[in-house]
Amino acid sequence: MPTNMIVDLVLCILGIGLTIPQIVAISSKFEVDSFNTWVQFLPQFILIIALILKSFQKTAIASLVFAGLALLGTYFLLIFNSQDSSYVICSKFSTICAELDDISCSGNILETWEALLYLVGLCFKVVGTTLLMISTISSYKSSKVAADNLT
Repeated sequence: MPTNMIVDLVLCILGIGLTIPQIVAISSKFEVDSFNTWVQFLPQFILIIALILKSFQKTAIASLVFAGLALLGTYFLLIFNSQDSSYVICSKFSTICAELDDISCSGNILETWEALLYLVGLCFKVVGTTLLMISTISSYKSSKVAADNLT
């Protein structure tokens, strides 16, 4: 297994793992027919599929497509689903947030850590998925050049 794939795998799995506590904490509010439920779970599942497909030689394009979808889903979560986590962090650590006066959120230390891990996990997922896509593209191009040289 190449070193770059190990780094991609570690960053992606670390990102998925860090988002799990926040998702488990709010899982009691989830409904199967809710859009919010699927938006939070789908990028993780798609990223896992992309990682599995990356391990096979002939599935580079499929891995690239799934990784791109996972990256778009993670960006969506960062833009539209990180507000609650940011509020919890700002309410606990008042010195890092300038807009503290507008926040009316009461949380405990567990909520703060879950929120912090969630945001850090999303960032790790973005970095890991981007590296996964770059390594998939480079390995696909190199295998295509090698195949063209054989013919």
